[in-house]
Amino acid sequence: QDGAGGRSGRRAALLAAARDIARPCLITTLTTAGAFLSFASSDLQTFIHFGVISAFGVLACLILTFTLLPVLLLLIPGEAGSAARVSRGWEVVLDAIVRTSERRATPILIATALVFAICAVGWLGFLRVDTDGYEMYGDRSQVIRWIRFVERSLERSDNLEVEIALPPSTSLEHPETLDAISGLAERLSRIEGLRRATTLLDPVERLNRLLHDDDPAFELRGDSTEANAELIELITFEDPALLESWLSFDRSRVRVSVEALFQSHASRKRVLQEVRAEISRSLPADWSASLTGQFAMGYDWVSEVQATQLRSFLGAFAIVLFLVAVHVRSLGWSLVAMIPTTLPVVVMLGAMGWAGLSLDVGRAMIAAVI
Repeated sequence: QDGAGGRSGRRAALLAAARDIARPCLITTLTTAGAFLSFASSDLQTFIHFGVISAFGVLACLILTFTLLPVLLLLIPGEAGSAARVSRGWEVVLDAIVRTSERRATPILIATALVFAICAVGWLGFLRVDTDGYEMYGDRSQVIRWIRFVERSLERSDNLEVEIALPPSTSLEHPETLDAISGLAERLSRIEGLRRATTLLDPVERLNRLLHDDDPAFELRGDSTEANAELIELITFEDPALLESWLSFDRSRVRVSVEALFQSHASRKRVLQEVRAEISRSLPADWSASLTGQFAMGYDWVSEVQATQLRSFLGAFAIVLFLVAVHVRSLGWSLVAMIPTTLPVVVMLGAMGWAGLSLDVGRAMIAAVI
């Protein structure tokens, strides 16, 4: 057991070690916390919370390392000999690495440049910025099996909602208005990646068929404004909640719901571009339409994640550069220090590109953290 002299010697050793490592630990902690705080630039609350909580955790780690850890080391009995032997072993290894670097500086620089070039090609030429559910879960995942079963059986696993705003002068019940809505729904259902489109006209046409002895030939909307208004009123009297799903109370907004398949972010982008183009071609110029639903909202969310990844990386780079410049008191040396800091980012992104991986939601945080 340690006596008073042993505890005094251990205390002196801890103070000496703290003086040696305090500044490196401080700069490491501040740069890491700053990189996490760069996620606060996101418009998504989940990234803001992640950045703030992670930065707090890193700072708490520094505080506990220099408060709780020394107390525990003083209280736990033991000899310092084993720790000293481990320390000397690490010194031997590190000295060998440094000597090798000095003797082989040119080959190391050439190899580093070669790795950098290869990874840069993989990053710029092959890395996809995308989110693919099949890639995230894996082909053998039970979730993917469920999705494929639903798509085979019901041909739907997602929904794109189109909300159409009618101008005040336009009557919803007018045949031309309903023709425009029906034509848009039919064209949207033909876009690759989308399936059947459902509108207000579905219950209207079914009711018209029932009013004509269930004759399939009458499964269509009325041929006049009065006929359509009567059909809509009948539905309202029978089941008001049915129309609330497709029509606003003042009948100025109409919803078109289109079934969509579970697909990647890149595929969603293509589909949404075609949908917007079709809306421009099919609807009158004074009509307006907005896209919502899981399909469109999922695309917008992933797009914001990708924008966050870019902002957070640039923010982390600036924060780390500033802190290193303050630490070494030299802008030139701080720029040199950023080379081994950013090189792993290029290597990581390049390796992902060569491996065929995409930069999805989870991987978007890697660059800033590194």
